[in-house]
Amino acid sequence: MPDQNPLRIILLGIFTVVCGATALLYFIQLIDFAEVAPIVIMLFGIVILAMAAVRLLSTEGSARGAFSTAWWGSVLFLVGAIWLLKVDEVFTVYTFWAVSAFIVGALTVVIGMHKWVTREEKPRGRPKKLNSKPQTTESTRP
Repeated sequence: MPDQNPLRIILLGIFTVVCGATALLYFIQLIDFAEVAPIVIMLFGIVILAMAAVRLLSTEGSARGAFSTAWWGSVLFLVGAIWLLKVDEVFTVYTFWAVSAFIVGALTVVIGMHKWVTREEKPRGRPKKLNSKPQTTESTRP
């Protein structure tokens, strides 16, 4: 039976593209072999963050599911970024805080999008005043 969720197929395709692009960067010697796995994990974490936005904006998606997806995307990005910084031997407290700021910012965007999508439409402008005088119609006039 075919899969009813096209996002899985899309994610599989994107994962394949990320792996191929990272392998290409390795083969043309722009990155070292030790940097391949962390870059794949980081990029796929960003893709999962984008998919969280898609889940949030879709009609059948729930906000809790989108936040969970965003959380896992953030965790993947954090693990990949810290791993890459360790491999390149530039991991410091400052770089950790920079990566953490990215995570907090991404999750804040997801929460803000949830509030924006689920907000209630309020009437704009001044409220109309109620008229204290009874309305007169043609039949009640003398």
